[in-house]
Amino acid sequence: LQRHQLYVFGGNNSLEQHDFEHNNFVSTTHKLDLGTFEWKAVANFPVPRQSMQTVIGGTEEKPVGLVVGGFGFAGASLSSQPEVYGYDFKDDKWSAALTKMPIARSQFGLVEWEKAAWVVGGLNFDSQRKGDEFKLPTAVLRLDLRRLDIAHGRGQVRVVGDGLDATQIARGAVEARPVVALLVDVAQEIGGGDRRLGGGQRDDDGAFAG
Repeated sequence: LQRHQLYVFGGNNSLEQHDFEHNNFVSTTHKLDLGTFEWKAVANFPVPRQSMQTVIGGTEEKPVGLVVGGFGFAGASLSSQPEVYGYDFKDDKWSAALTKMPIARSQFGLVEWEKAAWVVGGLNFDSQRKGDEFKLPTAVLRLDLRRLDIAHGRGQVRVVGDGLDATQIARGAVEARPVVALLVDVAQEIGGGDRRLGGGQRDDDGAFAG
């Protein structure tokens, strides 16, 4: 949602549950004017994909829509995806970011706080990883939303400094835990405290040991 425009893009057009045939993934994009309730087609998302998460970064004068992760095909592999894409609302143009998440994720939480986007939990699935298709990443990642810009010459989302390095903030998690617990971990990392939901101690590296 940007001002009074609701953007709808990507997804899966099957009516069946868990129907992940290649041609069920779509990239079409439309926006709905919430004042007139009129739909308009805009530039398609770069790849057919579902289960992405979105947030708006940049500045008030030059906002950038940010789309993170998702689920779809990469070649023959049906898997979670690590890419980050930016959308220029003014020029109606999608661009690939210069960096990706260090581990591909779908079905994760994306929370905006303190001018940053926080990636929490999710699923790392890869159909080619036989016998070990499902992984549950627990590291919490931070993406600086203030340093986003569109570099039209290269067709990429340009990042000033280290703004989109997907810095791992919460380290040392040994098992999948609820989103609320992970967010408390992050808050304590920032605040410098040692307590979190359910207690816990830090190891020699400063990470929560569980």
